[in-house]
Amino acid sequence: MNGVVNLWSEIKGAQGTAARMLDIFTVPEEPKSSGLRKEEIQNGDIVFENVSFSYGDKQVIHDLNAVFPQGKTTAIVGRCGSGKTTLLSMIERLYVPASGRITIGGKNVAEYDLSSYRDHFAYVQQDAGIFGGSLRQAMTYGIQREVGEGELKEAAEKTGILSLVQGLEGGFDAALSTSGGSVSGGQRQRIVLSRELIKNRPVLLLDEPTSALDAMSALMIQQKIFELFPGTTKIMIIHDLRMLSRVDHVVFMENGRVRDSGKHRELMQRCESYRTLVSCEEGVSA
Repeated sequence: MNGVVNLWSEIKGAQGTAARMLDIFTVPEEPKSSGLRKEEIQNGDIVFENVSFSYGDKQVIHDLNAVFPQGKTTAIVGRCGSGKTTLLSMIERLYVPASGRITIGGKNVAEYDLSSYRDHFAYVQQDAGIFGGSLRQAMTYGIQREVGEGELKEAAEKTGILSLVQGLEGGFDAALSTSGGSVSGGQRQRIVLSRELIKNRPVLLLDEPTSALDAMSALMIQQKIFELFPGTTKIMIIHDLRMLSRVDHVVFMENGRVRDSGKHRELMQRCESYRTLVSCEEGVSA
């Protein structure tokens, strides 16, 4: 009976996977060309002006206004389901506002060619996704130019994975297993940081970059983020609120709206909901 039940579960799981794949294949592709002239993206503050967005009939962003200052580090903070990841996705133009507009340097981001616009950003995700292949391929993924050995070595040294490279047979050409399973989570995140360092984009987006790491690895990655990208506009979703003391600006979200924004100390003084969230997180960490 156990064998029959397990087999039935596997069959139903495979059916669900196949159905999901079919759903993905039928989703309309993004247009490869928007028809807009490719031009250099103007640096400046990223501003949300009365932006709303819905997933189908469910509205998740409500008439939102927010400013992400150029050259500063901004943390997006809020409870689960407050709209943080949706906000970050809208900056990348993965989602289009139902109303309102997003500007960078005073110009509507919708007026830029999509591919050249996205080239303006570097991105460090939560799970440090790495495809199977060589370490060199992982460090240069998405970079549309030739990256020399010296540049790779310099980036690896700055992010602290040069010792890993030197310990692997083949060095930068050593093979990584699928999803980077042959290296630790902290090492995968350093590989991703090396890639984004080589890209050298004006804006760095970070989606909970340390949430999947142990405390020691998380602390090391936090230090590297602030050390390696000075002067870069950094926008990060964080749950590890120990980082708040190092950011320049905080956007606090509740239920798809910006409840308050400003410096961490200012919000602790004037916003009770923010103060409660921080106190709860500190209590859990303790």
